[in-house]
Amino acid sequence: MGRPKGSKNKAKLPVSTGEPITFGPGVLTTYSEQYPAPSVSLVKPDPTIKYQIVEVDKPRPTQGWDKENRENVVVLKEHPGFIYLLNKLAYQTALLKATLELPATNQGRHKDMRDVEFLQSGIYWTKWLKNQIDAATQRVRSVPQPALDEEERAFKELQATLNKVGGD
Repeated sequence: MGRPKGSKNKAKLPVSTGEPITFGPGVLTTYSEQYPAPSVSLVKPDPTIKYQIVEVDKPRPTQGWDKENRENVVVLKEHPGFIYLLNKLAYQTALLKATLELPATNQGRHKDMRDVEFLQSGIYWTKWLKNQIDAATQRVRSVPQPALDEEERAFKELQATLNKVGGD
């Protein structure tokens, strides 16, 4: 199977019979309206390249993620305005999911696949944002680790040099 030798993959246009071509409910067009002739310019384009200088504001350097900034972000989790924004984000995610899962009989059904992709990307990015916020506002609890051999040896040497005063 395949193309015969020497054939090119060219699109074939219908031959004009002068009769109107009907497509769509009640829409009539002629061959020239459906297949317009390509426009040809007799003016040669100017080969000179023109540059424009655009001034851009210098971005402010971002602050490092130090202990104070981390603590300020963690405290946001209890702020009423922040809680409201998180609830609004959850509501938006639920609304996008409900719109995506509309039944086929509903008049609000998606027009094409682009609408579906738009809704799916909205759901993805709202979930991503929620995960990022949860990770940034979560307090990190340190888990005690056993001491390394060098640390333990140094601690014992330090303990040996200390003198007890008073008592037992």
